[in-house]
Amino acid sequence: MKKIISIILALCASLCLIVGCTPADENTDTDTSIESVSESETEDKEKELIIAADGQTKFTIWVEQSLWSERLDVKDQVNTLREFIKTKTGVTLSVSGDRYFTDADEDKPAILIGRTKSSATPTPDTSLKIGDFLLGMKGNKIYIYAEHGEGAVTGVKYFINKVLSPQLAGDTTLSFKESQSYEYSVDYGISSIKCLGAELGEYTVVIPKNADVNEKLLAYALRYYLITNYGYDLTVTDDSAAESDKEILIGNTSRTTVTPEANKYIVSAANGKLQINADGMLGFENLKDYLLYDLFKSGVNAEYVLNDGFVTNGEAKVDIADGTHFVTNREGDIRYMVYNVYGYGEGAPMTIRQQLQIELIKAYLPDVVGFQEYTPSYHTSFTPMLLALGYTQVEADTTVDGTEYENFTPMFYRADKLTAKASGFDIQTNANPKELSKTTTWSVFEMANGKQFAAITAHFMWSGDAKVPNYLELRKEHAADIVALAEKLKTEYSVPVIFGGDLNCNVESDPVKILLEGGLQLAQTLAPEDNKNNNNGHHGHAIYDKTNQCFQSYFTPTGKYTGSIDHLLATSDATVVGFGTLCNDYAVMSSDHSPLIMEITLP
Repeated sequence: MKKIISIILALCASLCLIVGCTPADENTDTDTSIESVSESETEDKEKELIIAADGQTKFTIWVEQSLWSERLDVKDQVNTLREFIKTKTGVTLSVSGDRYFTDADEDKPAILIGRTKSSATPTPDTSLKIGDFLLGMKGNKIYIYAEHGEGAVTGVKYFINKVLSPQLAGDTTLSFKESQSYEYSVDYGISSIKCLGAELGEYTVVIPKNADVNEKLLAYALRYYLITNYGYDLTVTDDSAAESDKEILIGNTSRTTVTPEANKYIVSAANGKLQINADGMLGFENLKDYLLYDLFKSGVNAEYVLNDGFVTNGEAKVDIADGTHFVTNREGDIRYMVYNVYGYGEGAPMTIRQQLQIELIKAYLPDVVGFQEYTPSYHTSFTPMLLALGYTQVEADTTVDGTEYENFTPMFYRADKLTAKASGFDIQTNANPKELSKTTTWSVFEMANGKQFAAITAHFMWSGDAKVPNYLELRKEHAADIVALAEKLKTEYSVPVIFGGDLNCNVESDPVKILLEGGLQLAQTLAPEDNKNNNNGHHGHAIYDKTNQCFQSYFTPTGKYTGSIDHLLATSDATVVGFGTLCNDYAVMSSDHSPLIMEITLP
């Protein structure tokens, strides 16, 4: 089921453009020889501005400079207006950003778009939300006023379709009457949020100068949510900027005074500050849900008030169904995680996904973790993050038959808890050609109490194409190799063996049957009912909006474990006491594979 973290804003969906656009240069020359096309002089008639008549005009289009130079959507819509007038009247209006507007232009007829320098532009109105606009006239000026680019685009569309277009019944004269003035406001799910006596739209979002991924994602997710549901675009800055009297502090800024408990969150309002803070992955996930789906839940013109002294301390919410249960509940001697991190380019930027993955590992804290699709870039950038958490990489010689390979399936372990006694690496045999990422890494570990076990991680061949047509046979061969390796480790070191990875096939497939017939058992089957879930861990890539710096949507895996292609198994002398396919937000945002956790007790 697709989980949408934001609601897409629909601004004036009924207004459709019926003409194309032609780019315009600034200060285009215009024939202004006509003497009186700007205003009707008949006192008994309604005031009317003649924009163009008889192939002549005195009008110019002036656009707020920031909109003209920074908002392509505004520029395109203004050029559409210009082309519309040209097509219907033969007149080409000059158009320019208002940095060229001078005192001499105050007396000339013009169409003003946005917050221009002209004195005919309405007084700034911060109550206008992102999609709102005002259409009217003052003197010989027509203004389409908006506080934001979205409102300017909507206003120009309205002006074309509702004011100009209906005039074209065989008449090449275009005009604007005072009665056509119009105020437009979007109906948002939230009409008002009063925080400490002021509208929340007047606030600035502040994050730490060196904000972590938790703080950044929450700040921009909240900003985008308020844009689409409340109509205000709040500025996001960091705490190195000068302090203002209305601030939303997110995370541990230099001005934050509230500290949450482990895995929890806190929201408080006092002294001009709305403070929002949480602890770790679990705390920030719960905090986001509280803000978007409780505290500021969108409805029909919903209104909220946060008075001085408002405080909410959020309790940690954990669930075995999505695996968050394992953040606060730990059983057995060893926790083993396997994780296909998808070290390639699709989905969110890799730097963001890696930060999420580190936060996830920090929260679940496996004793051993075996990776898949751990590309060279991950060895460069992600390995140092793991080392900083106290993990050590299993040392394994990656030279096979005289050729040195990249290890796409490395294994890491907590050096404060385990010692690696032996290790090894292999690349899948008989690949045609060899798929360099389909490798196996193993290690024998010893705990401080002397208990030992062996762990294996691998990545089986993916569904083939012309390059690898025999992928089904290759998976079975790889499974047979794992059975032989497990038997060797079990015999040579007298230890239980645990194995897992991305096997690219489900529990009914021949490769998994080979593993089961070879003495390995599925951890999901062995784990007690009250300490496991039943999820399929493969899902689509999350959709990340680079412009707004937030995830637009992400996917909760559908189906049950029987459809999963990622698996954990163990020999019978390892007692499986817990199993989970992790499907919390960070897990499904950071890769197209959910990590798996297995907890075991050693003999």
